Amino acid sequence: MMIATQNILTAGKATFTLAGMDRRWTFRIVKVENEDGREPIFFATLLTGSDNDDNYTYLGVYQPAVGGVKLTKASQYKEDSEVVRALRWVVGLVFNGNEAEIESKGFRLVWSSTCQRCGRTLTVPSSVDNRLGPECAKKVDGE
Repeated sequence: MMIATQNILTAGKATFTLAGMDRRWTFRIVKVENEDGREPIFFATLLTGSDNDDNYTYLGVYQPAVGGVKLTKASQYKEDSEVVRALRWVVGLVFNGNEAEIESKGFRLVWSSTCQRCGRTLTVPSSVDNRLGPECAKKVDGE
């Protein structure tokens, strides 16, 4: 059974990288269940450090009903920042099933993977393609 890509955004811990035009952003959308029965909240974050699992900064709230991202008082970025525009653009395209448009604009969307040697999260497109992080690739190649 094929799962629609837009459903991956709300799966619980969706991590993806938007790369192109000499820029790269890695985003994570984390689902947080409400104990009082209300709809879950989906926090959108941006990778801002070198640890692909823990160095994320809060960006806003993903709104799965409309395929948008809302900034809140706690948001670390402004409405007109490039990173906010990039996230809104990519989730809008994914939400509407227009992922192919991403490549036509010179960008690439890469869903994270794990290193096949050490199990760490991979977010850099070339590492995802190789299925190995740079350090593990050197070890596998015998360097």
